[in-house]
Amino acid sequence: MLKNFALSIAVFVCVASGGAAAAMELVKRIETALSTPAPIEAVEAAVDGGLIDKGWTIESKEPGRTVASIRVREKHFARIAVTYDTRAFAINLISTEGLDQNDRRGTIHGAYGRWTRNVIAGVNNRLRRTVAPPASVYAPEPAAALEPEPALRPTTP
Repeated sequence: MLKNFALSIAVFVCVASGGAAAAMELVKRIETALSTPAPIEAVEAAVDGGLIDKGWTIESKEPGRTVASIRVREKHFARIAVTYDTRAFAINLISTEGLDQNDRRGTIHGAYGRWTRNVIAGVNNRLRRTVAPPASVYAPEPAAALEPEPALRPTTP
């Protein structure tokens, strides 16, 4: 009897919540600093590539700002603006559909958090591949520090 009651409560809670995935804290702006400053062209390419790699569609672009959206199974939709400069990029939530966004409680469907984490990872991966390490890492030794190799002389018997 107790098992049936517990099962009934569990089913009720699942149905009442719409069977939705766990909600997460709603953060409308997620800023990420670059590990090292990068040329604006490299950041723009990394943002665009990171979005496309993760399934987002770029809707519009202007200097320092890309607007993109994602739709999953015709049920969930999000539109974001990614702003960027040579030192950081930020994901700004514009609108959602089917993601249970609740501004009063400050919650949103957990999928949105996964999507934004994926975009951040995609952008960072692309930046790591395009930005050269600091010159000092691969700089050759100064010429004065190199000793000339002795000339090889043929030996005579």
